Amino acid sequence: MTVLAADNLVKILQNYGVDKEESQIYVHLLIHGPSGAGAIAKSLGVNRVKVYRILKRLEEKGMVEAILGRPVKYLAMPLEEAVNGLIENEKKRIRLMEAEKKKLLEAYEKIAERQPRIVEPKFRILHGRKAVFNFLSGMFERAREEIALMTTVNDLYRFTYVGLDEVLKRKAQNGVKVEILTETNEKTIEIIETYLGFAEVYHRKLPGAIRFITIDEKETFTSVLMDDSISLNIEKDAGLWTNSTDYVEAMKRFFEDFWSRGADATIRIKELRSLLRIRRSLMSLNEELSRKGWILEMPGENEGNSGIKHRFDMIIRNVKDSRLLVADFVVRRDKTLPSLMALYTKALDVEPSSKFLIIDNFTLTEEEENLAERYEIEITQEANVQNLLSHLKTLE
Repeated sequence: MTVLAADNLVKILQNYGVDKEESQIYVHLLIHGPSGAGAIAKSLGVNRVKVYRILKRLEEKGMVEAILGRPVKYLAMPLEEAVNGLIENEKKRIRLMEAEKKKLLEAYEKIAERQPRIVEPKFRILHGRKAVFNFLSGMFERAREEIALMTTVNDLYRFTYVGLDEVLKRKAQNGVKVEILTETNEKTIEIIETYLGFAEVYHRKLPGAIRFITIDEKETFTSVLMDDSISLNIEKDAGLWTNSTDYVEAMKRFFEDFWSRGADATIRIKELRSLLRIRRSLMSLNEELSRKGWILEMPGENEGNSGIKHRFDMIIRNVKDSRLLVADFVVRRDKTLPSLMALYTKALDVEPSSKFLIIDNFTLTEEEENLAERYEIEITQEANVQNLLSHLKTLE
């Protein structure tokens, strides 16, 4: 047996509850055969008295046996027999522990009954994404009434990679209220709709890469460092967990404040899809616009007489001169009046040839129609954007 193989055997034996020195002496006997304590001590460079003590422990473990003689020699039991003995001893120890568990708990309860229960708040720091996600899984499993979660969309993606979304879904199916506050945009509709299948999701712009969670108003986790990449094998993910009542209440109030200023993600997605329809309808005109010498920009910016650059949801420019058509989009009925006023204010500075408010397929009130007429703003529904081409002919 090579030195490398012997060292490997010593290392593996330590997994069976045999310490390094015991393993070294046992492997020595396996290789060299029956040996006296003096010969072992000299070969391994270990104190002879210490060798006797170790050999005694190996005898008790059934790994060696003494051969009477002068001097007494020690024989290593066959490796498989020795390992089987170690495994059986460990099984007996576990069976004993299981058998004594009830008695142990009963004894503790008798002591605990006499002691006043003082619950001290606990704090714990978690480092590394895998450790954090494993811990969050346990938090979700402990939930009985409510899970309140504020995090990024990328974090929701990561949840799906490790099965945390399934834990949340199962808890929701068992009656736990799941609330998720995150950002919703055109690129994240699909993942948000996945969570809408079992959770109440609200949209709100987050102040950076943030994650915090409260469970049943009993415990909370707050990220203090979070690399928002999709990677799961990353250490730049750390946070503080606590069951401190005051801290949990503060975090819950913080969540509720953000939630109250958010928007239902279902409504938000409907608005985003309306905007997408408007943009697609306008993009279908792009080829015709180009042939007629116009450039379509969505969104677009134009500098006004004041020197301020104004942003419009759409600008159509003539490539030959300063003719300019500007437009903003409205997909929410209640935003019509403020959008009319904002478009008019920007147009005063930019002085476009025409200005349009392109709305989703709803009708304006009489007040809104009168205001649009006074501001000389053309109103066009998404279904009728083709009318823009006819209007451009009047500018030629």
